[in-house]
Amino acid sequence: MKILIYSLIAISLSMDAFSLGISLGTLDLLKKEKKELVSIIGLFHFIMPLIGYRIGNQLIQISSKNMNYLVSFIFLVLSIEMAYEKSEENKIISFTVLKIILVAVTVSIDSLAIGFVYGLKKEFFFLAVPIISISSMIFTYSGLKIGTYLSNKYQEKGKKIGIGILLLLGLKNLLFH
Repeated sequence: MKILIYSLIAISLSMDAFSLGISLGTLDLLKKEKKELVSIIGLFHFIMPLIGYRIGNQLIQISSKNMNYLVSFIFLVLSIEMAYEKSEENKIISFTVLKIILVAVTVSIDSLAIGFVYGLKKEFFFLAVPIISISSMIFTYSGLKIGTYLSNKYQEKGKKIGIGILLLLGLKNLLFH
């Protein structure tokens, strides 16, 4: 029963990574950048719950709203950057490792929060961590594939969809957390 619960948690935590994957899949990312993105998002979905668990009660005083403002800001800046770079016709958008890490942190903040919850409850949940990590990698990869398909099939409309998804992620974190 615990594995089912952990799997459902993992799927819910992977939805932002999936949406982000669709959005970034509409860009002309290199295969290497896509592999780095999938790997680093999976790594952060592994590390963040452990950090949250460890810190648990010590950092719970930090308002989750402040974290949501930060996440919203990052998604909104990325969407603006995508829109700006989209307007420069022949420019290939390049993701540095630092950008990929920043993106991975933003989509794994929820995993940190789950770690906090389990840390506060003092409940052993370490089986959940690899399930969350693997799920986020699968969802990110799937999102990238769908985004690439949209970009190839619908070209400019696909990129606009990607920008719209990032804007919605930013607004969701700003308004509904």
